[in-house]
Amino acid sequence: MELHKEQSNAKYQIRKYQPGCITVNTDTYYTTIVLTPDFIAEFNCSSYLQGLAQKPHIILLGAGDVSNIPPSLHSNNAGIEVMSTAAACRTYTLLTNDQRQVMAVLIP
Repeated sequence: MELHKEQSNAKYQIRKYQPGCITVNTDTYYTTIVLTPDFIAEFNCSSYLQGLAQKPHIILLGAGDVSNIPPSLHSNNAGIEVMSTAAACRTYTLLTNDQRQVMAVLIP
C-alpha cells in the first residue's frame, strides 16, 4: 500500500506500508518504530518516552495485520487507538495532513 503525499508539514511521513516493513521518507524499517511528525526511532522504552514528550493528542498502535487488543486505551492523557498497521499508517498520514499532534507505534 503506497501512501501519497498531501499537504503536511511533518518531517517524517509514511510513504509505503506492506506486511513486514514500513517506509518513512526514504528509509525502510523492518522493526517496530515510534513515529511522530518530528521524531522517529526503533521502539524501546526510551524512544516511547521521547515520543510521549512530543505531547501527542492521540497514540496509534499498529498491531500488524490483525488486532485483538482492546480498541481504546489511555496513556498520558492521550487516547490510544489500536488497529492494523495498514490502518495506522493511513490514519497517521491523515492526521499529520490535518496538522494534528500524533504518535504512532508501528509493528511491521
